[in-house]
Amino acid sequence: PTMAGSIPWLVWPILVSVQFIFGGWHVLGKIALKDGCNPFVFALYRELTASACMWILAGASEGFIQPKRQHLPRLLLMGLTSFINVVGSVLALSFVSAPNVAILQPSIPVFAMGISLFFKLERLTLYKGIGLILSVAGAILVVVFTTEDSGDSKEVLVGNLILVAQCASMAMLLVLQKGIVHEYPHITITAWFYSIGTCLSGIAAAIGVPSPSDLNVRAMEIWIALAYASAFATLFNYCAMTWTNKHVNASVVSAFMTLQPVATVILSSIFLAYRINAAQLGAGAVVIVGLLATCYGQMREHFQNRDAELEDEDNLAGVDSKSHVQAGWSNRRNKDKGDKDELGQPFLLGED
Repeated sequence: PTMAGSIPWLVWPILVSVQFIFGGWHVLGKIALKDGCNPFVFALYRELTASACMWILAGASEGFIQPKRQHLPRLLLMGLTSFINVVGSVLALSFVSAPNVAILQPSIPVFAMGISLFFKLERLTLYKGIGLILSVAGAILVVVFTTEDSGDSKEVLVGNLILVAQCASMAMLLVLQKGIVHEYPHITITAWFYSIGTCLSGIAAAIGVPSPSDLNVRAMEIWIALAYASAFATLFNYCAMTWTNKHVNASVVSAFMTLQPVATVILSSIFLAYRINAAQLGAGAVVIVGLLATCYGQMREHFQNRDAELEDEDNLAGVDSKSHVQAGWSNRRNKDKGDKDELGQPFLLGED
């Protein structure tokens, strides 16, 4: 499924649309949290709504499919990483700006590669190593040196640390997803792990919401952001990523996260009058350079593996051809020998 000829063309525009939808969520989420919505409440309502819609879609299109017992630990871990990813992104938006959230998202493919290397799903090459070092360095620069005129530096540091955990969780989710994505329909998989994350969000909300009155949502901007986050940034995006993960590698899916800063900065400049600062640009550039080196290393390895597979196929075809020739000569000799037998002796059918 990773060969170019077998990849559906819809994979690429869907992956692009996913990142621009995430960019829109960063902007709307920041507006909603500015209006005083508790981030744990927002995350819980978002996940409850999206989970219900996922199960309706799964039941209507795929039917109810119970996961196999051996897949339950993986689904539980996927639910945990989904919870950290969703709640982390909402919580981070309460500390830092929307472009600040987006600028760290290009570290997701690097985390995905690091996790794959740790579990020996990929092998380390020179370009992958350089890319990993540069991208991690860029992420550290964002965490340490990013400052905002409108926020306290300690809050920005906390927000960026949360974002590092969020990006690592998203990468882990994509890697875990790849090992199970061909076992079940994509909406069913998404509904299962996202529902587990929703349960964890309920526990977090019970702990992190100080007063029951905080559960009330009245501002229209919050409802708009909640509807967008549930329908597009969650229901569509997560199902779309699961579907694309069936057709391309997890590293390819995660590589498109680099489009999020572009989309978020464009939308923030339009709706929030935000101007990205030099520290964010520099740190983001380091992350992008590291990502490019990583992608180049992955493409180089892909073509090397493909050439090796083609060479093996050619060698195997040569061996098969030689075997057929030898079998033909053996059959010819047996036939000549059989022709010399006595006329009344029958041939032994099936021994040729």
